[in-house]
Amino acid sequence: MKKTKSKKRIFISHAEKNQDFVYLMLNYLVHLGATRSTIFCSSDYRSGVQNKISDDVFNALRNTELDIIVLSNEYKKSEYCLNEAGVIRSKESKSVKIVVVFPDIQNGEYAGFINEDYWQYRFDAHYFIEALGKRLINELKSMQLINANKDQRELVYETFRKEILSYQRSMPTIENLTINWASGNEVIRARRDIKRAYENIRDLSIYEKSDNGPIDNIFYQQYERSVIIGQGKSPEKIKVKTITRYTIVNLSDKDIYQQFSAQFLKVDGGINTFSEDILMVNGEKNSDLIRTSNNDKPISSEDSPYVISKTMEVKTKAHSCDKLYFQNTYEIAPDLFFQSKVVRYPCGQYSLKVDFDNSFLQTVKRKRYIFRYQIIPPDPYNLENYLIPSYLGGGASDKTSVLALYNNGFPAGGGYVLTVSKIHSRKNKQKKGFFIKKTK
Repeated sequence: MKKTKSKKRIFISHAEKNQDFVYLMLNYLVHLGATRSTIFCSSDYRSGVQNKISDDVFNALRNTELDIIVLSNEYKKSEYCLNEAGVIRSKESKSVKIVVVFPDIQNGEYAGFINEDYWQYRFDAHYFIEALGKRLINELKSMQLINANKDQRELVYETFRKEILSYQRSMPTIENLTINWASGNEVIRARRDIKRAYENIRDLSIYEKSDNGPIDNIFYQQYERSVIIGQGKSPEKIKVKTITRYTIVNLSDKDIYQQFSAQFLKVDGGINTFSEDILMVNGEKNSDLIRTSNNDKPISSEDSPYVISKTMEVKTKAHSCDKLYFQNTYEIAPDLFFQSKVVRYPCGQYSLKVDFDNSFLQTVKRKRYIFRYQIIPPDPYNLENYLIPSYLGGGASDKTSVLALYNNGFPAGGGYVLTVSKIHSRKNKQKKGFFIKKTK
């Protein structure tokens, strides 16, 4: 007597290159209660092609009630996949469709007949795992394929969540990026540099400790801060010019906003000379990505000794990359100068450059000033944190310039502290009793 084949009720349409993810989803369905005999997955020898691929695929698709499409660039390049998509589309209301979209497919891109009519579960969305996991549970419930109780379902889902998180961290997502400042061959070079920065960041061990998703989806390809100290309008003041250049990468599915402001002590008067000289995004001063705070006056609180300059914001859109240039100046007494900056996102490359300009050195040549600086580790409670090298950058022997350069990654939460110190002459120290003259 000829053995009858079990009816296929779930079809997973995918490219062979994406089979690692498909196996995770397939195991999730099986652990929830769907047997492999009810699932058709071509890359799984137990539930896939047994005879001729075209016949097996067609026969399976005629009866399936749940069709899952894993959409990627590889899927779009495959004739078999596009044929499957066409058949799935032709079934209309005869089956439920779930479309999982890999990051190399941008919003608005589709495969054949699979278009905006179907809700997309985007792989790089922050809600992806929870949304897909619950949707699959609900569909199996409606098909009466679940045999796991509530506690078992929660355990299965938690395993699925951790496996997908691990898979997400291993995914190349740079292909999904819009590089707003590059064109032509420059885009190819930019993607290569961004990938290198991404690899540097992923090598930082601090990010392996997180279980909250791919937290390096937003990062700086490179971040450069330059500080130039010159002579102020009056001999008692120094002029501080701060230049910030960076390339920010947003691989997430949300727009992000960054604020630009400066903080001063109320008593030093630096806020009165503060000037936001230049702010450019992708080489444009009047970019629609820049917006100013409604409050034109500096922000101050009666309980705080500080006053903050008016705030400007820059938007970086989802799945895009921007270059920013920001320059500001202010004047302050040298002894009151203090500057610090902690980077919010990890950097593929980080540098700090600090110098006195010639006008300052010539004007105050009788007064010797030096820089004192410290690189801040990302964990202030662990000063032996080796995520930042123990030598903490570098500096000139005369300490009138600073260069701290990290080419192989710099973690979020790290930064620097910078001050200017006056070095008293030996003669002055003798007068103040620092040295006792020996007598015979």
